[in-house]
This record gives sequence, C-alpha cells and structure tokens, in this order.
Amino acid sequence: MCLSSDELETVKSAVQVLEPFEEATREMLSEKFTTLSKIIPLIRTLQDCTVSRKANIFSLCDELQKQFAKKFTGMEANFHIAAGTLLDTRFKKVSFSDIGNSKRIEERLINIMKAVIDDQETQLTSSTAETHQETQTQERKKRHSGKCSTKR
Repeated sequence: MCLSSDELETVKSAVQVLEPFEEATREMLSEKFTTLSKIIPLIRTLQDCTVSRKANIFSLCDELQKQFAKKFTGMEANFHIAAGTLLDTRFKKVSFSDIGNSKRIEERLINIMKAVIDDQETQLTSSTAETHQETQTQERKKRHSGKCSTKR
C-alpha cells in the first residue's frame, strides 16, 4: 500500500493530534489509582490539542471537539471532580476553562469548612458547659455529703 504525499502528510498530522491522547492514556495507566484531581487537567489538555488549523485533519479535530463537548460538558461544575482539582496543589485554578466554576467550588469548600469549624466550636462549647455542670454537681454533692457527715 503506497500513500501519496498528501495522504502521508494527513497521517503525520493525525498522529501529531493523537499523540497527546497516548500520553494521557499512559499517564492514567502509570499509577495504580489515578486521582480524581487529574481528570479536568487531562481533559483540558486534550481539548487544547484538538484545536488545529490544518485543513487535512480539520474533520478529525472537529469530531474530537464535538465528542469532548458531548462527553465532558459540565465536568468543571461537578463539585467532587472540581474540588479534587482545586485542592490539588499541582493544578489549582490553572486547569479550569471557566474561572467562575473554580470560584463557585472554592466558595462552596470555604462554606463547608466554616460549617465544620462552627460545628466543632458548638460541640466544644456544649462539652465545656457539660463539664462545668458536672463539676458544679460534684462540688454540691461533696458539700452536701460533708454537711451530712458533720451532722452525725
């Protein structure tokens, strides 16, 4: 099978576009467990790689972009995936295509942390109050038992 020079150039261009997919696959397979935080950066990187101005592979890139839009739209708005990416110091906000999504996730994480802190403070306050009440009750009992033993 002989390829014309145009066909050979098309194959070379397609390989260039598809190489990042191989790299992403290797990255995902290189670890026993791939962390959730890598999903958005990998998808964004692959999406960026499908933007090609070469006429001979425009249809390939166009189809890849359509499939990304179909399969991964809204991923940055998914709290668990986006929070994983945002909390991973390797990626933070860099990987988000919409900075508004990272801001919303960041605000939600802050609110969750505030709620946890408030809950812990409430538990600590009620625990301290209970301990104080127990101490007062024990002191009363000691005073009462002391009075009772002196009356005998």
